[in-house]
Amino acid sequence: MNKLCAFLCVGVLLISCKENKPAQSITITEDVEVLRFEQEFYTITPEGLPELKEKAPFLFPKQVADSVWIAKMNNKDEKALFAKSQVVFPDFNAEKAALDLLFSRIKLYNPNFVSPKVITLITDLDYKSNVVYAGDYLFVALDMYLGDSSEVYSDFPLYLKQNYRKEHLVVDVVDKFANLAVPENTRRQFLDKMVYEGKKLYMMDQFLPMVSKEEKMGYTAEQWNWVADNQTNIWSYFVEQKMLYSTDAKLGLRFIANAPFSKFYNQSDKDSPGRVGVWFGAEIVRAYMRNNKTSIKSMLMLNADTILKDSKYKPKK
Repeated sequence: MNKLCAFLCVGVLLISCKENKPAQSITITEDVEVLRFEQEFYTITPEGLPELKEKAPFLFPKQVADSVWIAKMNNKDEKALFAKSQVVFPDFNAEKAALDLLFSRIKLYNPNFVSPKVITLITDLDYKSNVVYAGDYLFVALDMYLGDSSEVYSDFPLYLKQNYRKEHLVVDVVDKFANLAVPENTRRQFLDKMVYEGKKLYMMDQFLPMVSKEEKMGYTAEQWNWVADNQTNIWSYFVEQKMLYSTDAKLGLRFIANAPFSKFYNQSDKDSPGRVGVWFGAEIVRAYMRNNKTSIKSMLMLNADTILKDSKYKPKK
């Protein structure tokens, strides 16, 4: 079902992204419905479970016995996470306002878009499910946004937990919709992988123009500045090592995948952030859109070779 929703959303987004839209001015038209599921689940008694199951049946598979849910609502570790989440998110007003604006902007590009109902919950630190979009519903795990210094993330590597902040929540949400807006990349060149990720970040720029580029990249200011300061050397490295048109799958792991650092196999590794290939992909796509009069829809359908050639991209010295 999720794959079908994704397929349909891609089609609708591509059809509707006919023109470039103004990035800043927008009228908020969406009023997101929010269910604070974790507040209800961890504060009810077992007697209140049937009523909650009627309210949110999609969260209670029929094959799971009530005893499992009762044990879960009394689990001390999950209750501790719930308590911490209520300190960070005593209400969801700021986040709702950000989502109202985000979904209004998505609707600017896709008039047929219907805002999903937002369900906040606790996932017991399931970092792979911090945000899940399922068509009618958007599930947000509040226990994954308690702050990068929270002791609950003590076993997580720094490159992951640096984004476990409430400020990054809306970025993780928009990432889901940017993924749907960009046609899947089936080509294997390193350049193709870079530009594919760059297209996603470009869509994130359109949906969240008020959020900094480094936040959308998941970088700290220091990490962003390191890549910006070293961009000429990094680009020269890619070119001289003949990486751009290489189909070596390891290049994706070295420079695209989320990681503590990028792998140049030299002394730069220890200072670099991960995903520098994504940084360059975004800069190439942004340069293309600056230097060509074309619609977003048309750009999204172009291959990476054409985008690089017509972007006239050159790293800043």
